[in-house]
Amino acid sequence: MFQVDTVSSPRGELKFSRSRNGQNRISIITGPNGSGKTELLATLGRWFSSPSVGGLGPGVSIRWRKNGIAYSSTVSGSEYSPSRVIAQTFSPFSRFAPPRDTPLSLTNIYAEAAEQESNYRCVGIHRRTRYISGELSKQVLERGIYQLTEAPIHTRALGKVIRALGFRDRIDFRYRGSRTARELFVEFRHGRLETYLTDISEPYYRGQLSKEVRRTGAPALATLLHSVLDLLGEYPAKGVFEFTFDFEAGRASEDFARMQALVLLSRLDALRLERCSLSPTNGAKSIDLVEASSGQQQMLCSMFGLMSELRDNSLVLIDEPELSLHPTWQMGFLDRLSSVLEQFNGCHVILATHSPLIAQSGLIKGIEVLRMLPPDYVTTAGPRYHQAGDTSVEETLLDVFGTPVPGSVYLANQLFEIVTEGEREGKESLDEALARLHRLSLLYENREEGPSYGGDLEMIQKAMRLLLQSDETPEENYSDAK
Repeated sequence: MFQVDTVSSPRGELKFSRSRNGQNRISIITGPNGSGKTELLATLGRWFSSPSVGGLGPGVSIRWRKNGIAYSSTVSGSEYSPSRVIAQTFSPFSRFAPPRDTPLSLTNIYAEAAEQESNYRCVGIHRRTRYISGELSKQVLERGIYQLTEAPIHTRALGKVIRALGFRDRIDFRYRGSRTARELFVEFRHGRLETYLTDISEPYYRGQLSKEVRRTGAPALATLLHSVLDLLGEYPAKGVFEFTFDFEAGRASEDFARMQALVLLSRLDALRLERCSLSPTNGAKSIDLVEASSGQQQMLCSMFGLMSELRDNSLVLIDEPELSLHPTWQMGFLDRLSSVLEQFNGCHVILATHSPLIAQSGLIKGIEVLRMLPPDYVTTAGPRYHQAGDTSVEETLLDVFGTPVPGSVYLANQLFEIVTEGEREGKESLDEALARLHRLSLLYENREEGPSYGGDLEMIQKAMRLLLQSDETPEENYSDAK
Protein backbone atom coordinates (compact mmCIF):
# COMPACT_ATOMS: atom_id res chain seq x y z
CA MET A 1 0.00 0.00 0.00
CA PHE A 2 1.31 3.44 -0.97
CA GLN A 3 -0.18 6.56 0.59
CA VAL A 4 0.74 10.23 0.96
CA ASP A 5 0.23 11.40 4.57
CA THR A 6 1.08 15.11 4.57
CA VAL A 7 2.42 17.84 2.31
CA SER A 8 3.87 20.87 4.09
CA SER A 9 4.82 24.15 2.44
CA PRO A 10 4.97 27.87 3.26
CA ARG A 11 1.26 27.89 2.35
CA GLY A 12 0.44 25.50 5.18
CA GLU A 13 0.04 21.77 5.76
CA LEU A 14 -2.31 19.42 3.96
CA LYS A 15 -3.09 16.23 5.87
CA PHE A 16 -4.60 13.17 4.26
CA SER A 17 -6.52 10.59 6.26
CA ARG A 18 -5.50 6.94 6.33
CA SER A 19 -8.93 5.61 5.49
CA ARG A 20 -9.38 3.48 2.39
CA ASN A 21 -12.05 3.28 -0.27
CA GLY A 22 -11.99 -0.45 -0.75
CA GLN A 23 -8.47 -1.68 -1.43
CA ASN A 24 -7.34 1.80 -2.55
CA ARG A 25 -7.59 5.42 -1.38
CA ILE A 26 -9.12 8.43 -3.10
CA SER A 27 -8.60 11.99 -1.85
CA ILE A 28 -10.32 15.03 -3.36
CA ILE A 29 -8.76 18.49 -3.07
CA THR A 30 -10.84 21.62 -3.63
CA GLY A 31 -10.16 25.31 -3.31
CA PRO A 32 -10.33 28.56 -5.29
CA ASN A 33 -7.94 29.53 -8.05
CA GLY A 34 -4.56 30.44 -6.59
CA SER A 35 -4.83 28.09 -3.63
CA GLY A 36 -2.07 25.82 -4.99
CA LYS A 37 -3.93 22.62 -5.95
CA THR A 38 -2.30 22.19 -9.35
CA GLU A 39 1.16 23.05 -8.03
CA LEU A 40 0.73 20.51 -5.21
CA LEU A 41 -0.03 17.75 -7.72
CA ALA A 42 2.91 18.78 -9.91
CA THR A 43 5.21 18.78 -6.87
CA LEU A 44 4.17 15.26 -5.89
CA GLY A 45 4.70 14.12 -9.47
CA ARG A 46 8.21 15.56 -9.62
CA TRP A 47 9.28 14.24 -6.22
CA PHE A 48 8.10 10.66 -6.56
CA SER A 49 9.28 10.17 -10.14
CA SER A 50 12.15 7.73 -10.30
CA PRO A 51 14.66 8.82 -11.49
CA SER A 52 13.57 12.14 -9.97
CA VAL A 53 12.56 14.89 -12.39
CA GLY A 54 12.90 17.60 -9.76
CA GLY A 55 13.37 18.27 -6.08
CA LEU A 56 11.21 20.14 -3.61
CA GLY A 57 11.06 23.89 -3.26
CA PRO A 58 12.14 25.82 -0.15
CA GLY A 59 10.10 24.93 2.90
CA VAL A 60 8.31 22.02 1.20
CA SER A 61 8.30 18.54 2.74
CA ILE A 62 6.32 15.34 2.17
CA ARG A 63 5.51 12.42 4.43
CA TRP A 64 4.27 9.13 3.05
CA ARG A 65 3.92 5.44 3.75
CA LYS A 66 4.85 2.45 1.68
CA ASN A 67 3.93 -1.04 2.85
CA GLY A 68 3.20 0.36 6.29
CA ILE A 69 6.62 2.03 6.74
CA ALA A 70 6.68 5.82 7.23
CA TYR A 71 9.07 7.99 5.20
CA SER A 72 9.83 11.71 5.04
CA SER A 73 11.39 13.79 2.29
CA THR A 74 13.62 15.44 4.89
CA VAL A 75 15.47 12.19 5.62
CA SER A 76 14.42 9.47 3.16
CA GLY A 77 14.64 10.85 -0.35
CA SER A 78 12.36 9.78 -3.18
CA GLU A 79 13.86 6.32 -3.69
CA TYR A 80 11.02 4.77 -1.67
CA SER A 81 8.60 5.71 -4.41
CA PRO A 82 5.31 4.18 -5.55
CA SER A 83 5.48 1.55 -8.28
CA ARG A 84 4.02 4.09 -10.71
CA VAL A 85 3.40 7.82 -10.66
CA ILE A 86 0.59 8.59 -13.11
CA ALA A 87 -0.23 12.22 -13.87
CA GLN A 88 -3.37 13.02 -15.82
CA THR A 89 -4.98 16.22 -17.01
CA PHE A 90 -6.57 17.47 -20.20
CA SER A 91 -6.10 21.11 -19.29
CA PRO A 92 -4.03 23.16 -21.78
CA PHE A 93 -2.46 24.83 -18.73
CA SER A 94 -0.97 21.59 -17.43
CA ARG A 95 2.04 21.85 -15.11
CA PHE A 96 2.80 18.15 -15.21
CA ALA A 97 6.27 17.24 -16.44
CA PRO A 98 6.47 15.39 -19.75
CA PRO A 99 7.27 11.67 -19.68
CA ARG A 100 10.94 10.84 -19.72
CA ASP A 101 12.48 9.67 -22.97
CA THR A 102 12.93 5.92 -22.86
CA PRO A 103 16.21 4.29 -23.87
CA LEU A 104 14.28 1.17 -24.89
CA SER A 105 13.86 0.26 -28.51
CA LEU A 106 10.57 -1.04 -29.88
CA THR A 107 12.27 -4.43 -30.13
CA ASN A 108 12.96 -4.33 -26.38
CA ILE A 109 9.34 -3.44 -25.68
CA TYR A 110 7.55 -5.78 -28.09
CA ALA A 111 9.86 -8.76 -28.31
CA GLU A 112 11.24 -8.78 -24.78
CA ALA A 113 8.30 -7.17 -22.89
CA ALA A 114 10.77 -4.73 -21.30
CA GLU A 115 9.44 -1.70 -19.40
CA GLN A 116 10.75 1.83 -19.08
CA GLU A 117 13.17 2.50 -16.27
CA SER A 118 11.19 5.53 -15.10
CA ASN A 119 8.08 4.95 -13.00
CA TYR A 120 6.57 8.26 -14.20
CA ARG A 121 3.75 8.27 -16.75
CA CYS A 122 1.80 11.24 -18.07
CA VAL A 123 -1.60 10.46 -19.59
CA GLY A 124 -3.13 13.36 -21.50
CA ILE A 125 -1.50 16.79 -21.65
CA HIS A 126 1.84 17.89 -20.19
CA ARG A 127 4.02 20.99 -20.41
CA ARG A 128 5.50 20.03 -23.79
CA THR A 129 2.27 19.04 -25.52
CA ARG A 130 2.28 20.86 -28.84
CA TYR A 131 -1.24 20.10 -30.04
CA ILE A 132 -4.58 19.10 -28.60
CA SER A 133 -6.89 17.34 -31.04
CA GLY A 134 -8.70 14.13 -31.82
CA GLU A 135 -5.35 12.61 -32.82
CA LEU A 136 -4.25 12.80 -29.18
CA SER A 137 -7.42 10.92 -28.23
CA LYS A 138 -6.66 8.24 -30.82
CA GLN A 139 -3.12 7.82 -29.53
CA VAL A 140 -4.27 7.43 -25.91
CA LEU A 141 -7.02 5.00 -26.90
CA GLU A 142 -4.71 2.94 -29.13
CA ARG A 143 -2.11 2.68 -26.38
CA GLY A 144 -4.79 1.70 -23.89
CA ILE A 145 -6.07 -1.08 -26.13
CA TYR A 146 -2.54 -2.32 -26.72
CA GLN A 147 -1.92 -2.51 -22.97
CA LEU A 148 -5.19 -4.40 -22.57
CA THR A 149 -3.91 -7.07 -24.92
CA GLU A 150 -1.20 -7.64 -22.32
CA ALA A 151 -3.72 -7.82 -19.46
CA PRO A 152 -7.12 -8.82 -20.93
CA ILE A 153 -8.57 -9.36 -17.44
CA HIS A 154 -9.15 -5.58 -17.28
CA THR A 155 -11.31 -5.33 -20.41
CA ARG A 156 -14.72 -5.68 -18.76
CA ALA A 157 -14.12 -2.67 -16.48
CA LEU A 158 -13.53 -0.44 -19.51
CA GLY A 159 -16.53 -1.97 -21.23
CA LYS A 160 -18.63 -0.45 -18.42
CA VAL A 161 -17.15 2.98 -19.15
CA ILE A 162 -17.98 2.74 -22.85
CA ARG A 163 -21.56 1.65 -22.14
CA ALA A 164 -22.00 4.53 -19.66
CA LEU A 165 -21.08 6.94 -22.47
CA GLY A 166 -23.82 5.54 -24.69
CA PHE A 167 -21.76 3.22 -26.93
CA ARG A 168 -21.65 -0.51 -27.48
CA ASP A 169 -18.68 -2.06 -25.71
CA ARG A 170 -16.58 -2.54 -28.83
CA ILE A 171 -14.16 -0.39 -30.82
CA ASP A 172 -13.36 -0.87 -34.50
CA PHE A 173 -9.86 0.12 -35.61
CA ARG A 174 -8.90 0.80 -39.21
CA TYR A 175 -5.26 1.22 -40.24
CA ARG A 176 -4.01 2.26 -43.68
CA GLY A 177 -0.67 1.03 -44.93
CA SER A 178 2.04 3.36 -46.20
CA ARG A 179 4.68 2.77 -48.84
CA THR A 180 6.90 1.41 -46.07
CA ALA A 181 4.27 -1.21 -45.19
CA ARG A 182 4.01 -2.39 -48.80
CA GLU A 183 7.78 -2.67 -49.07
CA LEU A 184 7.99 -4.67 -45.82
CA PHE A 185 5.41 -7.19 -47.01
CA VAL A 186 7.05 -7.55 -50.42
CA GLU A 187 10.54 -8.06 -48.99
CA PHE A 188 9.22 -10.49 -46.39
CA ARG A 189 7.44 -12.56 -49.04
CA HIS A 190 10.66 -12.79 -51.05
CA GLY A 191 12.84 -13.63 -48.05
CA ARG A 192 14.81 -10.37 -48.21
CA LEU A 193 13.57 -8.69 -45.03
CA GLU A 194 16.89 -8.49 -43.20
CA THR A 195 18.69 -7.25 -46.33
CA TYR A 196 16.03 -4.58 -46.81
CA LEU A 197 16.40 -3.41 -43.21
CA THR A 198 20.19 -3.28 -43.56
CA ASP A 199 19.87 -1.12 -46.66
CA ILE A 200 17.64 1.46 -44.97
CA SER A 201 19.87 1.70 -41.89
CA GLU A 202 22.04 4.33 -43.57
CA PRO A 203 22.00 7.73 -41.78
CA TYR A 204 20.37 9.52 -44.70
CA TYR A 205 17.15 7.52 -44.19
CA ARG A 206 14.94 9.56 -41.84
CA GLY A 207 11.89 7.39 -41.18
CA GLN A 208 10.97 5.80 -37.86
CA LEU A 209 11.70 2.34 -39.24
CA SER A 210 15.24 3.39 -40.18
CA LYS A 211 15.82 4.85 -36.75
CA GLU A 212 14.70 1.61 -35.15
CA VAL A 213 17.08 -0.41 -37.36
CA ARG A 214 20.00 1.77 -36.32
CA ARG A 215 18.97 1.48 -32.70
CA THR A 216 18.32 -2.26 -32.60
CA GLY A 217 20.20 -3.77 -35.50
CA ALA A 218 18.75 -5.40 -38.61
CA PRO A 219 18.89 -9.06 -37.41
CA ALA A 220 16.92 -8.46 -34.16
CA LEU A 221 14.32 -6.24 -35.83
CA ALA A 222 13.98 -8.65 -38.77
CA THR A 223 13.19 -11.49 -36.34
CA LEU A 224 10.46 -9.42 -34.69
CA LEU A 225 8.98 -8.21 -37.97
CA HIS A 226 9.04 -11.71 -39.40
CA SER A 227 6.59 -12.88 -36.73
CA VAL A 228 4.46 -9.74 -37.16
CA LEU A 229 4.14 -9.97 -40.93
CA ASP A 230 3.59 -13.71 -40.84
CA LEU A 231 0.70 -13.19 -38.41
CA LEU A 232 -0.96 -10.51 -40.55
CA GLY A 233 -0.74 -12.58 -43.74
CA GLU A 234 -1.07 -11.04 -47.18
CA TYR A 235 -0.99 -7.31 -47.67
CA PRO A 236 -4.61 -6.18 -48.32
CA ALA A 237 -5.46 -5.09 -51.84
CA LYS A 238 -6.50 -1.63 -50.68
CA GLY A 239 -3.85 -1.42 -47.99
CA VAL A 240 -6.46 -1.35 -45.19
CA PHE A 241 -6.14 -3.42 -42.01
CA GLU A 242 -9.14 -3.70 -39.67
CA PHE A 243 -9.48 -4.99 -36.14
CA THR A 244 -12.44 -5.07 -33.74
CA PHE A 245 -11.87 -5.08 -30.01
CA ASP A 246 -14.92 -6.49 -28.22
CA PHE A 247 -14.85 -5.87 -24.48
CA GLU A 248 -17.38 -8.54 -23.60
CA ALA A 249 -16.53 -11.39 -25.94
CA GLY A 250 -13.75 -13.74 -24.94
CA ARG A 251 -10.85 -12.94 -27.21
CA ALA A 252 -8.50 -15.56 -28.56
CA SER A 253 -4.79 -15.01 -27.98
CA GLU A 254 -4.18 -14.61 -31.72
CA ASP A 255 -6.59 -11.66 -31.77
CA PHE A 256 -4.54 -9.89 -29.11
CA ALA A 257 -1.39 -10.71 -31.04
CA ARG A 258 -2.92 -9.19 -34.18
CA MET A 259 -3.66 -5.95 -32.36
CA GLN A 260 -0.12 -5.83 -31.02
CA ALA A 261 1.21 -6.38 -34.53
CA LEU A 262 -0.83 -3.50 -35.92
CA VAL A 263 0.27 -1.16 -33.12
CA LEU A 264 3.93 -2.05 -33.69
CA LEU A 265 3.71 -1.27 -37.42
CA SER A 266 1.91 1.96 -36.54
CA ARG A 267 4.76 3.01 -34.26
CA LEU A 268 7.20 2.27 -37.07
CA ASP A 269 5.18 4.62 -39.33
CA ALA A 270 4.32 1.71 -41.61
CA LEU A 271 0.62 2.03 -40.74
CA ARG A 272 -1.52 5.05 -39.91
CA LEU A 273 -4.46 4.75 -37.56
CA GLU A 274 -7.18 6.09 -39.83
CA ARG A 275 -10.29 5.53 -37.76
CA CYS A 276 -11.46 4.42 -34.29
CA SER A 277 -15.16 3.69 -34.67
CA LEU A 278 -17.66 3.71 -31.80
CA SER A 279 -21.18 2.32 -32.20
CA PRO A 280 -23.99 4.08 -30.29
CA THR A 281 -26.29 1.80 -28.31
CA ASN A 282 -29.36 3.43 -29.88
CA GLY A 283 -28.54 1.85 -33.23
CA ALA A 284 -27.35 5.07 -34.85
CA LYS A 285 -24.52 5.05 -37.37
CA SER A 286 -21.06 4.44 -35.93
CA ILE A 287 -18.84 7.48 -35.47
CA ASP A 288 -15.11 8.09 -35.47
CA LEU A 289 -13.58 8.95 -32.10
CA VAL A 290 -12.68 12.42 -33.39
CA GLU A 291 -16.40 12.98 -34.12
CA ALA A 292 -17.41 12.18 -30.55
CA SER A 293 -18.05 15.04 -28.17
CA SER A 294 -15.10 16.49 -26.28
CA GLY A 295 -16.59 15.07 -23.06
CA GLN A 296 -16.89 11.57 -24.52
CA GLN A 297 -13.32 11.71 -25.81
CA GLN A 298 -12.02 12.92 -22.47
CA MET A 299 -13.83 10.26 -20.41
CA LEU A 300 -12.63 7.49 -22.73
CA CYS A 301 -9.06 8.78 -22.75
CA SER A 302 -9.06 9.30 -19.01
CA MET A 303 -10.18 5.78 -18.12
CA PHE A 304 -8.28 3.99 -20.89
CA GLY A 305 -5.15 5.96 -20.09
CA LEU A 306 -5.33 5.14 -16.40
CA MET A 307 -6.06 1.47 -16.99
CA SER A 308 -3.15 1.16 -19.39
CA GLU A 309 -0.64 2.54 -16.88
CA LEU A 310 -1.92 1.52 -13.44
CA ARG A 311 -0.07 -1.01 -11.31
CA ASP A 312 -0.57 -2.00 -7.70
CA ASN A 313 0.75 0.60 -5.22
CA SER A 314 0.57 3.50 -7.69
CA LEU A 315 0.23 7.21 -6.97
CA VAL A 316 -2.34 8.77 -9.33
CA LEU A 317 -2.54 12.56 -9.72
CA ILE A 318 -5.59 13.89 -11.59
CA ASP A 319 -6.09 17.62 -12.20
CA GLU A 320 -9.51 19.03 -13.16
CA PRO A 321 -11.16 15.85 -14.47
CA GLU A 322 -14.41 17.78 -14.96
CA LEU A 323 -13.17 19.64 -18.06
CA SER A 324 -15.60 19.11 -20.98
CA LEU A 325 -17.72 16.67 -18.95
CA HIS A 326 -21.50 17.00 -18.86
CA PRO A 327 -22.84 17.38 -15.28
CA THR A 328 -24.22 13.84 -15.41
CA TRP A 329 -20.77 12.48 -16.25
CA GLN A 330 -19.17 14.63 -13.54
CA MET A 331 -21.51 12.98 -11.04
CA GLY A 332 -20.55 9.55 -12.38
CA PHE A 333 -16.81 10.19 -12.71
CA LEU A 334 -15.91 8.62 -9.37
CA ASP A 335 -17.99 5.55 -10.21
CA ARG A 336 -16.03 5.09 -13.45
CA LEU A 337 -12.76 5.70 -11.62
CA SER A 338 -13.69 3.16 -8.94
CA SER A 339 -14.45 0.56 -11.61
CA VAL A 340 -10.95 0.99 -12.98
CA LEU A 341 -9.34 0.92 -9.52
CA GLU A 342 -11.12 -2.32 -8.60
CA GLN A 343 -8.55 -4.17 -10.67
CA PHE A 344 -5.66 -2.92 -8.49
CA ASN A 345 -4.55 -2.72 -4.86
CA GLY A 346 -2.75 -0.20 -2.67
CA CYS A 347 -3.11 2.87 -4.90
CA HIS A 348 -3.58 6.46 -3.70
CA VAL A 349 -5.51 8.73 -6.08
CA ILE A 350 -5.30 12.48 -5.38
CA LEU A 351 -7.76 14.47 -7.45
CA ALA A 352 -8.00 18.29 -7.65
CA THR A 353 -11.31 19.71 -8.81
CA HIS A 354 -13.51 22.79 -9.04
CA SER A 355 -16.60 20.67 -9.62
CA PRO A 356 -19.17 20.67 -6.79
CA LEU A 357 -20.76 17.62 -8.40
CA ILE A 358 -17.57 15.58 -8.12
CA ALA A 359 -17.03 16.80 -4.55
CA GLN A 360 -20.65 16.05 -3.65
CA SER A 361 -20.35 12.56 -5.12
CA GLY A 362 -17.18 12.02 -3.12
CA LEU A 363 -18.82 13.11 0.14
CA ILE A 364 -21.76 10.78 -0.44
CA LYS A 365 -19.35 7.89 -1.04
CA GLY A 366 -17.36 8.62 2.12
CA ILE A 367 -14.33 9.92 0.23
CA GLU A 368 -12.28 12.56 2.00
CA VAL A 369 -12.59 16.09 0.63
CA LEU A 370 -9.88 18.56 1.65
CA ARG A 371 -10.06 22.29 1.11
CA MET A 372 -7.11 24.51 0.26
CA LEU A 373 -7.29 28.28 0.57
CA PRO A 374 -5.10 31.02 -0.91
CA PRO A 375 -1.93 32.23 0.89
CA ASP A 376 -2.44 33.59 4.42
CA TYR A 377 -5.69 31.65 4.77
CA VAL A 378 -4.48 28.10 4.29
CA THR A 379 -6.48 25.47 6.11
CA THR A 380 -7.68 21.93 5.55
CA ALA A 381 -11.07 20.36 5.93
CA GLY A 382 -10.65 16.96 7.50
CA PRO A 383 -12.40 13.89 6.14
CA ARG A 384 -16.17 14.29 6.07
CA TYR A 385 -18.24 11.16 5.78
CA HIS A 386 -21.86 11.31 4.74
CA GLN A 387 -24.52 8.72 4.13
CA ALA A 388 -26.02 8.49 0.65
CA GLY A 389 -28.37 11.40 -0.01
CA ASP A 390 -27.05 13.43 2.94
CA THR A 391 -25.15 15.99 0.87
CA SER A 392 -26.79 18.47 -1.49
CA VAL A 393 -25.10 20.54 -4.18
CA GLU A 394 -25.98 23.69 -2.20
CA GLU A 395 -24.30 22.23 0.88
CA THR A 396 -21.21 21.30 -1.11
CA LEU A 397 -20.97 24.73 -2.72
CA LEU A 398 -21.24 26.51 0.63
CA ASP A 399 -19.26 24.23 2.95
CA VAL A 400 -16.61 22.90 0.58
CA PHE A 401 -16.17 25.62 -2.04
CA GLY A 402 -17.17 28.64 0.04
CA THR A 403 -19.59 29.69 -2.69
CA PRO A 404 -22.98 30.90 -1.45
CA VAL A 405 -26.15 30.24 -3.43
CA PRO A 406 -28.63 33.16 -3.23
CA GLY A 407 -31.90 32.24 -1.52
CA SER A 408 -30.50 28.88 -0.46
CA VAL A 409 -32.84 26.57 1.44
CA TYR A 410 -29.74 24.87 2.84
CA LEU A 411 -28.58 28.17 4.38
CA ALA A 412 -31.95 28.67 6.05
CA ASN A 413 -31.84 25.16 7.49
CA GLN A 414 -28.25 25.69 8.66
CA LEU A 415 -29.16 28.90 10.43
CA PHE A 416 -32.09 27.25 12.18
CA GLU A 417 -29.81 24.41 13.31
CA ILE A 418 -27.06 26.79 14.52
CA VAL A 419 -29.46 28.95 16.49
CA THR A 420 -31.19 25.93 18.03
CA GLU A 421 -27.88 24.42 19.18
CA GLY A 422 -26.58 27.76 20.41
CA GLU A 423 -29.65 28.38 22.55
CA ARG A 424 -29.83 24.88 23.96
CA GLU A 425 -26.32 23.70 24.76
CA GLY A 426 -24.82 26.35 27.06
CA LYS A 427 -22.05 28.99 26.91
CA GLU A 428 -19.52 26.94 24.92
CA SER A 429 -22.09 26.00 22.31
CA LEU A 430 -23.29 29.60 22.14
CA ASP A 431 -19.76 30.83 21.40
CA GLU A 432 -19.27 28.17 18.72
CA ALA A 433 -22.63 29.03 17.12
CA LEU A 434 -21.71 32.74 17.03
CA ALA A 435 -18.34 31.89 15.48
CA ARG A 436 -20.04 29.85 12.74
CA LEU A 437 -22.45 32.68 12.05
CA HIS A 438 -19.56 35.15 11.91
CA ARG A 439 -17.78 33.01 9.28
CA LEU A 440 -20.99 32.82 7.24
CA SER A 441 -21.43 36.58 7.56
CA LEU A 442 -17.93 37.24 6.22
CA LEU A 443 -18.53 34.82 3.36
CA TYR A 444 -21.68 36.67 2.25
CA GLU A 445 -20.25 40.13 2.87
CA ASN A 446 -17.23 39.45 0.63
CA ARG A 447 -19.18 38.71 -2.53
CA GLU A 448 -17.64 40.94 -5.21
CA GLU A 449 -19.87 40.05 -8.14
CA GLY A 450 -22.94 38.11 -9.13
CA PRO A 451 -26.45 38.30 -7.67
CA SER A 452 -27.37 40.18 -4.54
CA TYR A 453 -26.90 38.35 -1.27
CA GLY A 454 -28.51 41.07 0.83
CA GLY A 455 -31.45 38.96 1.95
CA ASP A 456 -29.22 36.08 2.97
CA LEU A 457 -26.85 38.37 4.86
CA GLU A 458 -29.78 39.95 6.69
CA MET A 459 -30.97 36.48 7.71
CA ILE A 460 -27.50 35.63 9.09
CA GLN A 461 -27.35 38.90 11.02
CA LYS A 462 -30.80 38.28 12.46
CA ALA A 463 -29.66 34.85 13.64
CA MET A 464 -26.68 36.47 15.39
CA ARG A 465 -28.97 38.98 17.12
CA LEU A 466 -31.25 36.18 18.26
CA LEU A 467 -28.34 34.36 19.89
CA LEU A 468 -26.95 37.50 21.51
CA GLN A 469 -30.36 38.27 22.96
CA SER A 470 -31.30 34.69 23.82
CA ASP A 471 -30.66 35.08 27.54
CA GLU A 472 -32.93 38.12 27.70
CA THR A 473 -35.62 36.88 25.30
CA PRO A 474 -35.59 33.10 25.37
CA GLU A 475 -39.12 32.94 24.04
CA GLU A 476 -38.22 34.58 20.71
CA ASN A 477 -39.01 32.27 17.83
CA TYR A 478 -36.69 31.88 14.86
CA SER A 479 -39.24 30.37 12.55
CA ASP A 480 -39.90 33.67 10.76
CA ALA A 481 -36.24 33.78 9.62
CA LYS A 482 -36.90 30.70 7.57
